[in-house]
Amino acid sequence: MSNTAEYLEMAREVSDELRENGKAAMIVRPGSADGWEKKFDALTGTWYWEDGEGTIVHDYPAQATKIPCFVLENRFAITHIDGSLVQARDRLFLASGHPVPGDELHTDGAVLKVVQAIPFRPAEVTIYTEVQAR
Repeated sequence: MSNTAEYLEMAREVSDELRENGKAAMIVRPGSADGWEKKFDALTGTWYWEDGEGTIVHDYPAQATKIPCFVLENRFAITHIDGSLVQARDRLFLASGHPVPGDELHTDGAVLKVVQAIPFRPAEVTIYTEVQAR
């Protein structure tokens, strides 16, 4: 079995553990229409958006994307809280999804902003993401 196959299996196992032992959450990635140009395809009679790099999407790019995931909450050690990079009310999660800074994390009725997201990613396979949110 290749390393990639082993890491994919590990990612499935971690995702299952987060589902069983964690809680449901939602990553909300804000959209942006910046850099997208709305165009009309006369052949199909449909509108689409194209960015400067030739990427084409059919959904309005400014619409937020919702990504369901599971999270397991941990705590920052008191020694990590410096009032700057890590603030007293920051929350630490292990997530099955792949949030990025600027996303929102919706969990337990709270809407948190993702400040930092560090994927554990051997061999181009993300096993989980460590998320700092406030």
